[in-house]
Amino acid sequence: MTDPGAGAAPAAPQTRPPAVPLRRMVWLFVGLAAGWLPVLFGRGTVAHVAGLFALAETGSPYFVPGQALLLYIASPLVAISACIALMTPGLLLAIAFDRASSIDEWVLHGFALSLVVVSAATVAVQAVTPIGPGGFLVVIATTAAICGAALLVRVRRVPPRWPLDAETALSSIAWTLGVPALLFAVLTPKFYWENFNGDGAHAFEAARLLLTQPVPFWPSGAGEIGGFPGLTSMLYAYPAAWFIRLFGPVEVAARLPYLLYLPVLHASLLALIRAGRSWVPRHAEHVLMWLSLTVYTFAIVFSATYSPYSADIALPATQDTLLVVCFLGFALAGLRDDRGWLALFAILTFVSLPSGLLLMLFWGLAMLVTARRRAAIAAAAAAAGCLVLGLVLPRALAALGIPAPGGEYSSGGLLLRFAFLQLTDWSRVLYVILPCGILPALSMLRWRSLDPDARALTLVTGAYFLFVYVQAYGSLHYYIPAMLLPLVVYWRTGPTDRHRPLAISAHAAAALVAFVLVLPGDAAPFTDVRPIGTAIDVRVGDWQRMDPERFRASTLLHEVIPYDWAPAVPESVLGTSPLVLHYYASQPKPRTTPVNYVLQRATDAPPAGMQEIASADGFSVWVRSVDVWNSHLAIRPHSPAGSPLLAVPRGILFRTEPLPPAFRLIDLPAIAARLGIDVEAVARRLGVDP
Repeated sequence: MTDPGAGAAPAAPQTRPPAVPLRRMVWLFVGLAAGWLPVLFGRGTVAHVAGLFALAETGSPYFVPGQALLLYIASPLVAISACIALMTPGLLLAIAFDRASSIDEWVLHGFALSLVVVSAATVAVQAVTPIGPGGFLVVIATTAAICGAALLVRVRRVPPRWPLDAETALSSIAWTLGVPALLFAVLTPKFYWENFNGDGAHAFEAARLLLTQPVPFWPSGAGEIGGFPGLTSMLYAYPAAWFIRLFGPVEVAARLPYLLYLPVLHASLLALIRAGRSWVPRHAEHVLMWLSLTVYTFAIVFSATYSPYSADIALPATQDTLLVVCFLGFALAGLRDDRGWLALFAILTFVSLPSGLLLMLFWGLAMLVTARRRAAIAAAAAAAGCLVLGLVLPRALAALGIPAPGGEYSSGGLLLRFAFLQLTDWSRVLYVILPCGILPALSMLRWRSLDPDARALTLVTGAYFLFVYVQAYGSLHYYIPAMLLPLVVYWRTGPTDRHRPLAISAHAAAALVAFVLVLPGDAAPFTDVRPIGTAIDVRVGDWQRMDPERFRASTLLHEVIPYDWAPAVPESVLGTSPLVLHYYASQPKPRTTPVNYVLQRATDAPPAGMQEIASADGFSVWVRSVDVWNSHLAIRPHSPAGSPLLAVPRGILFRTEPLPPAFRLIDLPAIAARLGIDVEAVARRLGVDP
């Protein structure tokens, strides 16, 4: 895989794969069809389990023996079945495109293709007719049938490589599906019953836009919510919308994409580990890899959050994991000098998160440092193409009358991150070392024993870590790429058979220590906001139709419960996002639930027996019982969320909060002001709100 100078070494001639017998095709179609059966016949299971949220209040929400069959067998089967159904079109196309020489390569490329073709097919059909849950299954099935026909044509002309030929194929599939299903069962309360936090509600509502329009961008008049997502943060919304279509507007639908991404993450890591090598993972390697990914999962689903009370799987766990999957595909295509796949994964990486472009640029530099100029030029060209796309696409959307991307990740906002720096918060190293299981991160120190590909990933990881480390303000999820890339480095420098037993034992022991250290201080699901939301009556617009006015009005609900970044939260009052209150206010209410708050237009008649507590932007909010209101404000959930070792101080999360004691802040605006520079003028020119 080395490139000593101007270009990659010519590929060795490959013999044409043998013809694929018809019976193999039949078994493939039968196997995929069998995977559809649970979601076809048990789709209502997910909504039913979501409705059992009262179980979260029991003494042992993570194990409910009376509902064991439903919660730990039927529910995971249906969820995994939905993932198989959504992946089917891409899996068939991946074989047709001869990108299925192994199970991991098949899953990675199949996912990328499904992401494109299922989303495109859904947008095309929706432009003609509304799509319900059953209709969406028909869209997927029709798309899969077309992809299957394409595969049959390819098989007859030029036989592709067959992913199920390897002796370990079936066991690899078992690992790929079995461990995520087990984790989903174990984390049932987190997926199903935990209340949204602000990030999760925002992710959910943005994804729900795709049920009525082709892009997840807010129309004008939606208010504060309209800033997210932007062009470089929109990709997550499409898979989230798939699950919302299938299972309805319930919390778990926005979280299920993580169940889809986890096996693809595993496959993409293995594909990059195997690149240019004949290494085949044995059962011990699978166990250790999944042990590391289990540590990672527990770290981010409990600790990656801005909320003082909970981390929401809906965001950032899904979005940042998707970013890493797409970047790993980009890196793999770069190592193989596969320009078509490089372009596809570059676009997917670019629209996943703004840090995707940064990772691609770091990869190009790493290729240059490791003497592979051709790969470096290809990466740079791909990044440049993405920048052009970022300039052209918003203008094209505007010309078509389609809502424009939000501006949350504007260039000015990104520059603001480097207005305040730090160099001595060494606890941040744990954000990388613990979630990957300790030893993988340490393996990057063995520079001399690394092969060129591992060195390139080490350089990317180090550069990315330093990029986020020096920022004074940040969050745990910023470090997710640096948590996962070391796994590739570690397994590309695996032990020889002579040292294998000792290395396996050391890895397992270190990962188990890391698992204990990332466990949350309190794993109980956060459930305190739903009762408050059900006591709110929103009398503006239509939630089902995504009325922009309704969402603009919902911002006023922060007068009922303050934002969770307010200075008094969490010590003195309960805090949450008004979007969370709005979501629960928009759900069906039990008849016995009294309405204590009303949000309406300011011109409407005052609600009987209520007093106004706030009015703004043409809307007003009213309260019936101040005592009930005070009791809601007095709720004190466990805080902070997650592991004590991974908890980011509020002063680091929010600039409005005081910094931790002894934290050394490098305030560049203050330094510039002392030098006589007009900081406010510079900020205005850059479009930054200082």
